[in-house]
Amino acid sequence: MAVLLSIGQSIIVGRQGSQPLQIADMTVSRRHCKITRVTQDEYELEDLDSSRGTVVNGQQIYQTRVRLDTPVSLGNFATSVGQLLGFVTQHNGGGSVKLVGHPQESNQPPVKTLSIGHLERVFDEYEENTKNISKQRARQQGRRALPMQIGMPLIMFVGIIIDVAHVDDNTALAFKMVLSLVCVVLTLVLTLTSFSSNDTMVEDTFETNKQFQIDYVCPGCKNFLGMNRPVQALLNSGKCPYCKSRFVR
Repeated sequence: MAVLLSIGQSIIVGRQGSQPLQIADMTVSRRHCKITRVTQDEYELEDLDSSRGTVVNGQQIYQTRVRLDTPVSLGNFATSVGQLLGFVTQHNGGGSVKLVGHPQESNQPPVKTLSIGHLERVFDEYEENTKNISKQRARQQGRRALPMQIGMPLIMFVGIIIDVAHVDDNTALAFKMVLSLVCVVLTLVLTLTSFSSNDTMVEDTFETNKQFQIDYVCPGCKNFLGMNRPVQALLNSGKCPYCKSRFVR
C-alpha cells in the first residue's frame, strides 16, 4: 500500500523505518533517510547520518530534491523514491516506465490516533539517568577540590600551634612544606583519577542521549519527538508535529 504524503509530511526510511517497502539489507541503517513531500510532484530526500550514505543519480547526498521515479541507493540497496513509498512500476509500450498511484493533494488526509502513554516511562528514565550523571559530575568536582579546601585551613591551624608552642622557624617551615606537599599530591592524584571518571560520564551521557533519541519517537512516523518535550506537552499539543497523527494517552 502506497504512502500518500500531504505537502509538508515526512516519512523515515530504513530497516526500522515506517516505509511500506520492507528493507532487510544490513548496509541500510535503521533510520537511514527521511522523505518529505514539498510540492505536488517533488520530494526532499535527507540523509540521517547513515553509516553507508544515500546516493542519488550516482552522487552521495545530504539533502536534495527528488521525484517518485528518481533512482536512489541506500548503502548497497538500490531502489527509487516511488518504490520506497510503496508505488508499483508499470511498463508501457516503447520501454517507458511510470509509477502507478501518484499521490494527489488531499485537503482532508486520514488522521491516525496513536497511544503514547508508554513514552512516559522512556522520558522518566532519561530524566533520571541525566540527573544521576549530573550528580556524579558534581561529586567528582567536590572531591577534586577537597584536599585544598581542607589543607589550607589545616596549614593555618598548624602555623598557629607552632607559634604557640614556640617551635623554631626551620621546624615550622618544614611542617608547612610537608603539609603543602601532601595537599598538592592528593589534589594531583584526585585530578588524574577524575580523568577516567570524566571519560566514563561523557560516554554515559552520549549513550543516554542516543538511546533516548531512538526510543522517544512517534509510534507512527518514528520521528524523534524532542529532548525537552515531556509526554504531557505532546498530549497538550494533541498531535505529532511530523505525521499529524492524533496523540492519546
